[in-house]
Amino acid sequence: MSAIRDRLIEILNELSGEKIVVLLNFAEEIMQEGEGDCVDEELSLQEKEMIKISEEEYSRGEHVLWRDVKRTGV
Repeated sequence: MSAIRDRLIEILNELSGEKIVVLLNFAEEIMQEGEGDCVDEELSLQEKEMIKISEEEYSRGEHVLWRDVKRTGV
């Protein structure tokens, strides 16, 4: 872990103050969430069924491309 911490410090030393503030805010949010919030949750049966249906629709060609439906130049 020491190598990771050292690398993080190196990166911080290279960043502008503005970007350091962004990282600080992110780090504070992570600390507030707690360790249990990052646990992968098992999908519900309904979610698994929705994924299965969408994969079947995609394999049948029932989909649209983003460039065909976007409304503004991105």
